[in-house]
Amino acid sequence: MEKEPSTLFFQAARVVLFVAVGEAVEAACAKGCDAIRVLRVASPVEAMKLIVELHPILVLVGESISAADEDAILQHAGATGAVLVRQREVDVFAAEEWMRESVRAAVRLRAIRSI
Repeated sequence: MEKEPSTLFFQAARVVLFVAVGEAVEAACAKGCDAIRVLRVASPVEAMKLIVELHPILVLVGESISAADEDAILQHAGATGAVLVRQREVDVFAAEEWMRESVRAAVRLRAIRSI
């Protein structure tokens, strides 16, 4: 039986992480994530733990997160190659399509960074 070749590259699962995102925006944005797994957390501490463990492709940070916590999440996201998006940047009138395009861009960026 032939073994598959091993690789030294880390293959992160395709995950989008929502951190304390408002319900209406969360529901609309989740629809735009298509087949990508969406995880939701309420606190920055939980978010940073999951960022390190899962290496999400995109992290959406809610408006209730403090500037200091947002900065810490940004540091973690950047270190793992995730794209950080703030809820206030979401086009609320077209959140589903906006998120779909954001996820596509994050997937492309992840692929470019892995080359």
